Amino acid sequence: NIPVREILKRRGFENIYVVKEQEFPDPDFTTVGYPNPEFPKLLQKE
Repeated sequence: NIPVREILKRRGFENIYVVKEQEFPDPDFTTVGYPNPEFPKLLQKE
């Protein structure tokens, strides 16, 4: 998200890294098998 990165840069944040697979909104959550943050294993990148 370019606007967010620009705002963070202006506010002094450095070393911002974007997860390529999550750079743009995906309403289908194709990077996870089941989109529920209550399951910590789902937050780990394989």
